[in-house]
Amino acid sequence: MDLNQDLVPVAADCAEAEATSDMVDYTFAVFALEVLSSAGVTTGSDSQGPSNAQLPRSIAIFLGNAMQRWPLDRGDLEAATLKLAINTTNTEHGAAAFANADLLSLLADRIGSGYRMVQNAIGSGPLEGDFYDELVLLLGVMINIVEHSPPARASVRDEALDGLVALWHGNRQTVSEVSVALGYLAVLLGYLCLTTRGRERIKARFGNGEGIQSLVGSIRDFVAMYKTVDSKVHELEALVNELRSHDARGK
Repeated sequence: MDLNQDLVPVAADCAEAEATSDMVDYTFAVFALEVLSSAGVTTGSDSQGPSNAQLPRSIAIFLGNAMQRWPLDRGDLEAATLKLAINTTNTEHGAAAFANADLLSLLADRIGSGYRMVQNAIGSGPLEGDFYDELVLLLGVMINIVEHSPPARASVRDEALDGLVALWHGNRQTVSEVSVALGYLAVLLGYLCLTTRGRERIKARFGNGEGIQSLVGSIRDFVAMYKTVDSKVHELEALVNELRSHDARGK
């Protein structure tokens, strides 16, 4: 298959036509693109021409479609879409296509829904591993977007942002099977707090001026826990330093 001539236009056509996941072309496009992205095949570079410049936008639409049903309706297609999205959003070019208020607010809402479902599952029996993995993947996708796209940080709507802040605030001292997800959530909020609005939301929730310091502490704990295995440690340490700088200036 010539990727530029065949698969990318199929993906664009499915996205633009608002094709549904029960269509063969739609399902084929998602699974094929996920396999290629996991194999390290670059499909979204500007140097590959205008059709491939469209690809991240198509994948953003696929992600929005998948998250309409998640986590209540989960399957192989939703899992593949999350993997495709995380492989697409790890560059500035890819992440820029996801800087959409509707999409980011939807992702924030689904993070909250997924976390609560995981908590309920832990309370009633063994945790379903693939579900938790998908929650962490979703957090990773949103982290990628707001890390690489500054405009995306300001695109999350107030209600969705408040929901993420409340979720972290209410669970930040919890030590359980979901500690990794909480660490990712702290990192996500860290990037969102590089905006004035994000910092104001954290400070309003705490009401004592210690919100950013507490968030920095959570991120540092996460960094320390995964320092030996996480290749992004230096980016997270830079995030901590930037948050501290904002906090010291009181802005």
